[in-house]
Order: sequence, then C-alpha cells, then structure tokens
Amino acid sequence: MKVLLIFPPISDPRGPHLAPACLAAFLREKGHEVELWDLDLEMSLRLLGPESLALALTRCKDAMDAIDRKEKKGFEDASRWHAIYDAYRTCKHIPEEISTAVNVLRNDQFYDRGRFRWARRTINDALHLISLSQHPGLQYQMDGQIFETVYRADRFSDLQNAVTDDQATLFGPLYDRHVLPRVAGIKPDIIGISILNYQQIIPGLTLSYRLKKAGHQVYIGGTLFVKCIQALLAEKDFFTFCCGVIVYEGETALACLMKAVEDKVSLENVPNLLFPAGETVRITIPFLQEDLNLLPTPDFDGLPLKTYLAPRAVLPYNLGKGCYWGHCYFCEIPFINKVCGMSRRVKNVDLIVDQLEELSQKYQTPYFQFTDESCPPELLADIATAVIRRKLPIRYICYARFEPGFSKRLCHHLYRGGCRKLLFGLESGSQKRLDALNKGISIPQAEEVLKNCAHAAIFFRVFAMIGLPHETAEEAFETFNFFRRNKDLFSSPFNHFELSPFHLDRHSGYGSKPSIHGISILKGDEDPFSLGGWEFETAQGMDRRTLKKVYRAITKELYHLLRVRDKYSGWEEYSLLTIDRLTSS
Repeated sequence: MKVLLIFPPISDPRGPHLAPACLAAFLREKGHEVELWDLDLEMSLRLLGPESLALALTRCKDAMDAIDRKEKKGFEDASRWHAIYDAYRTCKHIPEEISTAVNVLRNDQFYDRGRFRWARRTINDALHLISLSQHPGLQYQMDGQIFETVYRADRFSDLQNAVTDDQATLFGPLYDRHVLPRVAGIKPDIIGISILNYQQIIPGLTLSYRLKKAGHQVYIGGTLFVKCIQALLAEKDFFTFCCGVIVYEGETALACLMKAVEDKVSLENVPNLLFPAGETVRITIPFLQEDLNLLPTPDFDGLPLKTYLAPRAVLPYNLGKGCYWGHCYFCEIPFINKVCGMSRRVKNVDLIVDQLEELSQKYQTPYFQFTDESCPPELLADIATAVIRRKLPIRYICYARFEPGFSKRLCHHLYRGGCRKLLFGLESGSQKRLDALNKGISIPQAEEVLKNCAHAAIFFRVFAMIGLPHETAEEAFETFNFFRRNKDLFSSPFNHFELSPFHLDRHSGYGSKPSIHGISILKGDEDPFSLGGWEFETAQGMDRRTLKKVYRAITKELYHLLRVRDKYSGWEEYSLLTIDRLTSS
C-alpha cells in the first residue's frame, strides 16, 4: 500500500522532524510505499517567494487606499492603516531581497552574526507583511514559531470555523493550489498528518479537513492529541476533520491501520486509535507500547535535506521515550509518555551508536540533536565511550538535568564523545521554589555543573521561568541573581539563557490538581480542548500587574548583563552548527 506522511506548518524549518522519519522507516520495513512531505518548509518557501511578497505589497496598498476612501474612519481603521503603512514601508524592497535572505541561511554567510540576523529579520518581516495583507488578526513569525489567528486553536467551536476561513488562517488557498492536486496525482491509500505543537493545530486540521472532504483516508496523530483523549471521545464532530486519531506511539498502529483499510475490515483491532463508530467515538485500549530496540533506524529519504534553512543537515534522534525524573509539578511530559505504566524507556547503547553511525554515513552529516526530554549523564557517558572506541565523528546537542553526575571528568569524556552543548532547565534561582516544584536539584549543584561544562568546552543554555505558583518578587529576583552571580560563565557568545513567563499546563501536576497545590483557576479551563495557559492566582505570590513589571525589569537587565547582542543563535540546530564551525581547531 501507499502512504503519504505529511508534516504541516507551523514550525521552524531549520531541519527535518523525527516523527515522520520514524514512521516511514517502520512502514518501509513492512514493505509499504511511503512518501514524506514537509509542508512546513514548502509552504514557508512558497509564502516567501518574490511573487507572493509582491502580491502582499499590492494588497497592503489596496487596503490603505480603501481606508482612505472611507468617509468616516474609526480608531480601528486608523490603527490598521498605520500598521499596514509601517509594514509596507519596511518591506518595500523585500521581494528583491528575500532570495538572498533565504540563501544566507543555507551557505557560509550563516556563520556571520550580522548576516544571520539580517536574514532572519528579513524573513520575519516578510511573513509579517503577508499576514497583515491577509487579515488584521493574523500573525505568523518564524522566530518563536508564532502563528496566531482570530480563532483559538484549543477551542473546538473555533476550529470548526477556522478550517473553512481562507482569509483568517492563511493556508487554505495554498493547500488547494499546491497540495490537493499533487495528492490526487499520487493516489495514496492512507494519509498521515503529524501535529506536534500548538501552532500546527489550525494549519494541520485545515489540511486534514480539505483532504478528507476530497475523499481521502486521512488520519492524524501527535503528542498534542494524547492531552485531548477525553475531549475527543466526547466530540464526534471532531471527525469531520479526519477519519481517526492515533494517540501515543504510531508505528504499529499505522501499520495495522493500513492492513485494516486494505482488507476493508473494522478498525476495532487497530491499537492506539480513536475513530467514529455510529453515534459514538471508539478507542482501542489498552494502549500499545513499542519495543524501542526493535524499531528501525529513522528514515529521512524523501525529505529535502539540502533545502532547509541551515547550511548543514542536523538530524533529530531519540535515545528513548519519556523523562527519567518525571516528578516536576509544572511539566506534562510524564502524562504524555506514560503508556502501560512505563514512562521512561531507553534503547540499548550499542543500538543507539549503530544507528547514529548509519545515519551519519547515509546522510553525510556528523550533526545530531537528541530530542529526549532529558538525557541522563550515565547514558551519555556510555554513548561517548562507544563513539570514542569507534572513532566516529559525531557532534550532538541535547537536553539534560543539573545532575551531580555531570562531573568535570565526565564532561571532558562527553566532549571527546561528541557533546557540544547541553540544554538545562533551571526553572528558578530560588531553592524554595525549586523544592516546591519538586525539581530535585539544588542551586549549588546547578552552578557546579555549569562550571564543569565550561571547563570541558561544552556550551550550555539555561531555561528559567518567572511567575511560578506562589513565587514572590523577591524569589523572582533570586533567579536574576543566579544569572548575575554566574555572568562570567555566560560570557561566551555560545552560552545562552531563556527566561519565560510560567505557563500552567492542563495535565501537569499543577494543572490537573490545582487545589492540592493552592492554585485557584480564574478562567481559561472551560473548554475540554483547552491545553493550558490559564489565568490563576495563589494565596501568596505576585499579582498579574506585579508579575509583568518584574518580568520586564529582569529580562531587560539580563539581556544587557549577559550581552545577548553579542551572541550567536542559541536555537538547537543552529547553535550546534555554529559551535562546531567556529570553535573547532
């Protein structure tokens, strides 16, 4: 059978994504014909074409003229006119510059900070122009993976309207012109669409809806839908968007689905599947869990590895599934990955290194991003030992916890084994807040690990949050003091920090049992499809006004103190490439 696997907008097309490649490998091993389409990359490049941008400028000019012709103009008219004018003035020469900007990210100019920033800024300006020319409530920005419309992506009634609104959601006409005819030409038996992040929901469901309406068998999957299982079971109309939803792991599920479709039998034996049956929605349980050591090496064949917005391919790779700590109250990862009572599984080390070697040779790249939520130091040590023994030219970046295991000796060993950057979640510089989060680390421990990394020439990025439940302004400034105290460690242009407002997730410990943690939800949790980000209050801690003031003050000072303007890009794929290019002897 023939299957088409699609990765829809919106992400950031710096490189390929792992989920479609894993599914393709499994299905190809079973003898199926598989096509991979990265529509995030393709649609971005179509929008950034000179003709598309010239049309956007014309539309902006027409919109300003239409407002000028109005006899009575209100505040909204004036605001829109000025917004369009600013974009029009800024982007007047972008149709002539956009091809250069895209190519800068694909060639050696990428490693020049000035040219890199100009290219990313030009691309974001172009996407802003296109969004503004299309609809006043539309915002699309590659930096930060922002895609906002007048519709909420986590409210079912909004989704029903969004998939048919070509003006407000941008991608519908592009799909009609450039995607649906190609799909009709290849005649797939099954279409699978991976929706992995919030920004993909509306573009992904718009595509799924149109393909299903055109008569195709369309199934969607991705981590987002694990969070919505109960809502999906109660909302049969969701399946106007698709024929079914695969939750949790999809390799065996998709293979069984193709067999059921081929044999024209019931879907009731397809694992991990939600599908409509009469007036109800059925789900096949218990959920199936893959044996990671039996899954084939991810297969990126068919993806345009040389046209992503980076000068070299950085391949994503998973060492396992889940987080080995899994106790942080603010995090949803334990809920998402908990299948059959097992929330953490890891591949055999020899298999990991075999697959890294295979991928490196096949796709002619030494670069990898381990996409695991957190990589334990013991596992990384074993991988490093095998990489060194085989003399493999592997370079990688990954997420980790501030564990005592990241000793000075181990960090040097990891560097020799290809580790070039570690991404750490500090969350707070206040030990009291860390203990309340059940983070399981200490401030002195975090500082020692950063020193050990610096000693071994392993760079790092540290994530922290402001506005945690019960956090006072004094505790927030303890986070600021952590960075100030360690500013010398962050002096390298390859060491980064990221300070974000706290986001209350629905299936985190805080979100699922707010009252136990002294949290009162004010609004936002009314819709069963809502994924979080709700307004809340606690008995102690900052009110919203104080929080905004403290966040602005800390962020502004840190950006100056840690010399952000002098740094190279800290994004995962970009960071790894820049480090290896500019620090290799």
